[in-house]
Amino acid sequence: MATVLPISRRVRAGRSVLTIMGASLLTMTSAFAADEAAQKPQEPAELAEVVVSVERVTQTLQSYAGTAVTATQAELDSLGATNLVDIPSILPGVEISNYEDNTNIYVRGIGSDANTELGDPAVAPHLDDVYVARPRGLQVAFFDIDRVEVNVGPQGTVRGRNALGGTINIVSKKPEMNKFDGYAQVGVGNYNEKEYRGALNLPLVNDMAAARFSVYSSTHDPFVKNVGPLRNLTGWESQDDLGARMHVLVQPLEQWSFLLTGDYLRSRGTGSRGVDFFNAANAGINFNDVSDPRRVNMVAFDPTQDTRHWGLSLNTTYKTDFLNVQYIGAYRSLHYQSDHPSNGRDYAFPGDDNANIERGGFVHAGDPLAAQYLAERVYGNYSALIWDTTSKMHTHELRFTSPDSASRLTWAAGLYYFKEHQDVFLGIPQDYNTLPYLEFNQGSTNGESKSGYGDLTFAVTDKWKVTAGARYSKESKDRDGFNFIAGLDTNGVPIRTGTPGFSMAGLARALRNPDANGNGVPNELADIVALYRAGVTSYGINDTLATFLAGGCVQASAFGGTCANYPGLKSTGGGATVQHGANSSNFVDWRARTQYELTDSNMAYGLVALGHKAPSFNDTVDADPAHPGTKLITPPVGPEKSMMVEVGSKNILQVADRPLVLNASAYYVKYTDQVFSSQVAIAFLANDPVGEANCRTNNPNIPCPTVTLNQNVGKSRSIGFQLDSAYSLGHGLALAGTVLYQNTRYENGSLVTDGRRVGPTGTGPVIDLGGNELPRSPPLTLNMRLNQAFAVPGGMADWVVSGTYKTRQYLTAFNGGPGNNSARDVIAVDARNNATAYGAEELRLFDKVSGYFHMDLGLGYTHEASNARVELYINNVTDEAHATQAGIDTRTQELIFNPPRTYGVRMQVSF
Repeated sequence: MATVLPISRRVRAGRSVLTIMGASLLTMTSAFAADEAAQKPQEPAELAEVVVSVERVTQTLQSYAGTAVTATQAELDSLGATNLVDIPSILPGVEISNYEDNTNIYVRGIGSDANTELGDPAVAPHLDDVYVARPRGLQVAFFDIDRVEVNVGPQGTVRGRNALGGTINIVSKKPEMNKFDGYAQVGVGNYNEKEYRGALNLPLVNDMAAARFSVYSSTHDPFVKNVGPLRNLTGWESQDDLGARMHVLVQPLEQWSFLLTGDYLRSRGTGSRGVDFFNAANAGINFNDVSDPRRVNMVAFDPTQDTRHWGLSLNTTYKTDFLNVQYIGAYRSLHYQSDHPSNGRDYAFPGDDNANIERGGFVHAGDPLAAQYLAERVYGNYSALIWDTTSKMHTHELRFTSPDSASRLTWAAGLYYFKEHQDVFLGIPQDYNTLPYLEFNQGSTNGESKSGYGDLTFAVTDKWKVTAGARYSKESKDRDGFNFIAGLDTNGVPIRTGTPGFSMAGLARALRNPDANGNGVPNELADIVALYRAGVTSYGINDTLATFLAGGCVQASAFGGTCANYPGLKSTGGGATVQHGANSSNFVDWRARTQYELTDSNMAYGLVALGHKAPSFNDTVDADPAHPGTKLITPPVGPEKSMMVEVGSKNILQVADRPLVLNASAYYVKYTDQVFSSQVAIAFLANDPVGEANCRTNNPNIPCPTVTLNQNVGKSRSIGFQLDSAYSLGHGLALAGTVLYQNTRYENGSLVTDGRRVGPTGTGPVIDLGGNELPRSPPLTLNMRLNQAFAVPGGMADWVVSGTYKTRQYLTAFNGGPGNNSARDVIAVDARNNATAYGAEELRLFDKVSGYFHMDLGLGYTHEASNARVELYINNVTDEAHATQAGIDTRTQELIFNPPRTYGVRMQVSF
């Protein structure tokens, strides 16, 4: 552990309960555990140190020459924040959403929603310093924690892999030697919430071994309610979480310690898929103007998900007089399964049913068959997304650091290794469709990272320190898989697929050969039929696929053409493509920093830091469609890069004989090689000179087939400042706040394909993001918090009021908002499909979130004699609703919303 710098001296230290607004400063003293405060209730509220380990050493936040935000379990509990998606209202600059049980994290506009096997987070998640490559289900780890901390800005040198925009680390409570204690807690709240927690610290051998065990269970009804006619369906975002954690700490010698950790996390319920405002937007309804957007018309069947996530780790340290040696090794296993209806997310407004009837194109609202169409094709449609994904990863890190006694020169050097194997299956049965089935079966995806790093800090004088560090990384990823689209000529008659009883072979599929019949010609009709049959293990009770493939006549309903049968019909495209991709990259991240202590309580600093995100690649493309399977190309995707320059000052001042914490920082971030989907001419992939020349003619009459690929085409910059403060007002009152200003801009030349809309040529137009803002980066964030702790008969009482205001922001890089071109129809493009003129505004393209104010309240009482505590909380007092994530395409405006107002009571007994 590092020695504490002079500026970290305690300022009337006490144990922390209530975080200051933004959680980026010193926290206020405990309202339930500080005995000294209970004896002196009329004295000013104490300020207590905030301890962080964002740089892999333990230090106070005031001594850290950089920006970090943090909050403890007790601080979060006091406001009813029990999940990672709750903390954006507490930690400034942080935006978090949950989609399909995946935790999507953004810090100051940098993040990623790429949750497939080829994607990686851009803000590196950690659990007790162990990197978690697939953060599905990570919100369940939010129990018996010491704190959650976010290091802001690229951290490629110190934290390593994928720390492009920062890192988040969930730090759990560790065993304490020679101490027997614990707690039991029960909570109840609205949405039928029931929560149970408990922990036990056991001394095993005096001064040598201790253990800590903790358990957690939480359930609640859906936040997104089903108000459609199928009232037996339960809705989205119900919760059924279970967690357990065990730490065993062994210290056979004073200088030698072992920490063994095992945890098990399970997340079930109906999952999160968002609310689709497409129909509502076309009817003129802006999602920002809806007081309760969490109302949907469910269809077909109840969604289900089951995430099982567990891990084992060893953290051992041996200390000597000249260096410390640390090894951290971990294994983590994830298995995510879900069965979600493709539909059933429509926002429930009075015209939704009629809009769905009109979208079908078979009948009009009010026609005699309209009710039949609605019951059959909308509420009786069993189209689904079926996920079955696994991830098994292990990490090894060997660190050498300066001894604890080091003062003038402190250093760290190490080697890091990461290996992950994924198996990913996504099956998409499409009920009532002439294209009845799609499958993405990636049976083997491997990622590997090797790095070495060094970092040192030298005290030039007693007050002036300089830091320099670098990390060399070698990243690689490869994948062997199989994609299949069943294109069958059904004579326009929809095939029924996915009805109850339908199941797929999934990852167990044996046949993956596009030339299934072995005649040397891939993806003939016979091949597609054979592959289709090999992928289905059982047909549903109302499926017509088996009858169709057997040559029988099928007629789904009164809608959709004449009777179709298999003999004599042909394929209509699609087929199978064997996937084989690989990419690797080497890069160096570095940082340089200087810090100067003006006094023991005032410090100034400046730094430069770099970070990278691992490379990837696209799905395999058939670059010669005229000769299927002869020229398969897998275009690479290079690493993304960010660089940050920051200057700041941290100060503890005395105002009216009370401490005032005042920290300020200004920053500039350059973000390059950002990955976006864009269109590429197939001729360029096929190295076809004639085709390339045709594409360059800019003649719209000459065909130039294109394919949409992920490419490194984006670049942006961000500037801003952050001001944090905390002050004791006396009489047990404390006030704290944060101001964060962000100015983000994409640079000109960031040309991307706009897949949200179709241009005049029938494909998504190409637009320039230049001048747009980074997503999820509100220009202004204001946090304010007021809390008080005071003595009452028998113990201590405390209360807290927390408020956050955020100005408007955009959820995608397109910045679709009123008056923006990205919210308008494209009415003209040039020969390269670049948008040149815009028409009417389209509300369905909006991704602008209006400014909002969020408030939380907490009230607590601790009975001193029994060591029992009761807490009342209201999270999101005004029940404000704002979108946190958007998925928009030609027929979808899917939005994830923040949790609604929740309130409840917790009762805890400590012993």
